[in-house]
Amino acid sequence: CYLFMMYAKIGKDIVLPISVLLLMSGFNYYLSKIHVASFAEMIARKDERLSLTRDVAYGMKALKFMGWEKFFRDKLQSLRWKEFVQLRKNRYLNVGFTLIWN
Repeated sequence: CYLFMMYAKIGKDIVLPISVLLLMSGFNYYLSKIHVASFAEMIARKDERLSLTRDVAYGMKALKFMGWEKFFRDKLQSLRWKEFVQLRKNRYLNVGFTLIWN
């Protein structure tokens, strides 16, 4: 309804801005889906890392006694790196949103 009124007032010059708006809305929808999936993955990585950190903290005596410090340190570093990669991906998506809409 509003589009027809704008077309009646402005004429054919309204077609390009409306088409750009519709195109950007579709692109925004696509980026939003990727962002939600990325955020969920980041939360899953963070939960995994925090769970292992909690287990290491609770079982510190056993880890020291058995000599498993290096194994768990390496495993924790691996989880931190996976979380960092996911966080970096999330930040790039945020930059994309900012560039599009600001």
